[in-house]
Amino acid sequence: MLLAANLPIRFVIVIPALVVESPVRGACALANELSKHFDVTVVSLKGGEAHWLLDAGVDYINLGPSKSPLMYALAYKKFITSVSLNFSLISISFCFSADFVNFLTKNNNIRISSIRGDLSSVYRSKFGILGKSLAWLQYKMISGLDFALIMTEDMRKKTISDGLTCDIYHMPNFLDEKRVVQYRQPLAERKSFRFVFVGSLISLKKPDVFIKAGLELALLHKNVELILVGAGPLENDLKKLVESLGGEDIVSFLGFVESPLEVVSTSDILVLPSLTEGVSRAVMEALFLGVPCIMRNIPGARDLIVPGVNGALFNNDDDLVDTMSSFLKNEYKQNRYESLLPLPFSQKKSVEGLLSLLNLNEGKND
Repeated sequence: MLLAANLPIRFVIVIPALVVESPVRGACALANELSKHFDVTVVSLKGGEAHWLLDAGVDYINLGPSKSPLMYALAYKKFITSVSLNFSLISISFCFSADFVNFLTKNNNIRISSIRGDLSSVYRSKFGILGKSLAWLQYKMISGLDFALIMTEDMRKKTISDGLTCDIYHMPNFLDEKRVVQYRQPLAERKSFRFVFVGSLISLKKPDVFIKAGLELALLHKNVELILVGAGPLENDLKKLVESLGGEDIVSFLGFVESPLEVVSTSDILVLPSLTEGVSRAVMEALFLGVPCIMRNIPGARDLIVPGVNGALFNNDDDLVDTMSSFLKNEYKQNRYESLLPLPFSQKKSVEGLLSLLNLNEGKND
């Protein structure tokens, strides 16, 4: 991985659209931290309106909207060709369409993909049988880049077994701490004990398990409150489930919330029963706010959760109600002014790791 010694470095972060979705928020967090020392441009293929995700020091280019994938690729190649006259470029792509244009564009720049989850499982959940082929295709494209960033060692092993052949490096997820910390607040006194679920209402996230466990717990403890933040195809079925279990006064559906952090910061525990996660952004943000979390004992979760310190892990659906109950019994209290996020996942540490990988810690533009 060689860069032109006589040119300043510019990072180019490629995203599908500037919207409030987890991979994009991670990409913007990376761009913001890098911009403290390097020139950074975020390139959006399809536009988007979430400009508040970016700091003032980050340049922004919108290539969209209404272009075909080939047109996106041609527009991106034109941009890269122009900028490469004055900068040594490091391009980092997030998600399928961004990986596509990064794969097709080579101007002696370093090209990287940031893989944020188990593509095979996620795509299979979204697209059925077609999902496996889409994951294979994306891994093929990424294999044509210089290297890939993954979030955990378990993910590295999984991507290799799924066919990824380029160099792979472990890099924790990127969290924009400056935007998260403003929601940190002491836990208010109230009669209810609030459990919150944050995520898409899809089968992979298992929101039904959260509801069933929470309502079973509510039969024993009358002060339980359940909140679901998120939208998805299961919403109507989940509301019917709540009605059938008589939990209308206990369960609240808030739908999609652009910034769920205020809800999370006022909750006692975040619960995420997902069957698969890369490294959950919702959990990272909750832990950074000082909110303990309950997660299924799966790869990724074990990197974030230290049982008895910042939350708990459960193995089977039937175990969740007891795990949630243990927090009620112990009156799990913590200082909400201290982060519960493990240090390796901090924004500064993650970016320092990337710069070390690129041998750039001593080569900052400033």
